[in-house]
Formats: sequence, structure tokens, C-alpha cells
Amino acid sequence: MGTTTTNLGLYKPANSEEDWGDDVNANWDTLDNLNKNVTFLTSGTLNVNSSHQVIIIDLTAEETMTVSLPSASSSEGQMLYIACKSSGGDALIDADGSDTINGDGSYESSSEYDYIIIVSDGVDTWFILSVDGWLST
Repeated sequence: MGTTTTNLGLYKPANSEEDWGDDVNANWDTLDNLNKNVTFLTSGTLNVNSSHQVIIIDLTAEETMTVSLPSASSSEGQMLYIACKSSGGDALIDADGSDTINGDGSYESSSEYDYIIIVSDGVDTWFILSVDGWLST
């Protein structure tokens, strides 16, 4: 009898089931690990930690909401997808201390559907992998 994956509950056939049991199980485990943790920011400041992966900022409140990044040196390889939902307020992504985001200390947005994907180099920089609408400040 098969089992299920941890996060998404994908069915993993037992190795004795069908000829493809061994091969597909490795793929299901990989797919299962793509399950992303989504955090919704609706006001104030979010202090990012290692559990954050996807951050959706709801800009309907007319205020500035801040995503404070952790130190790049303690976040090697961490990738973040940050997107804006709605419009009306402002969003700010703030690098820690002297760290930078592609050479700048912070990025801001105030438009619906703007997004940015960043990854830490493990030293002092968050590199932008993809961006639409965010501007350096």
C-alpha cells in the first residue's frame, strides 16, 4: 500500500505497485517540497525570518507597510517572492543594517500586481532575480 507526501498529500505508490513506483516517488517528494508558505501583510511591519517564502502585501489600507529583511549573512540562499495586492497604500522592503538589495537599502511600491523576487547571497546582498514595478529608494 502506498503513502502520501508530507505537505500536499500526494499519493506515492508502494514500490511493489506498478513498474513506475520507484521513479515517481522521488518526483512526488520534489513536487511536495515546492509547497510555499504564504504570508499576508495587511498592516504594519513584517520581520522576515527563514519560514517566509511568499509575502502578499494588501495595500488597501492607506498606510505604509514594511517588509524588514533579515541579515543576508544569516539567510544564505533564502528566496522571497513579494507581491502587492490592491492599491491605496505604500509598501517598503527594507534591507537589514548595511545590507543592500541590488546595491540599494530599500525598494518601494504602491501599485497592485507589482512583484519582486529576491535571493540572499549569504554575505551582505539580496539579489533581484525578477522585478516588476518596484523602485529603489
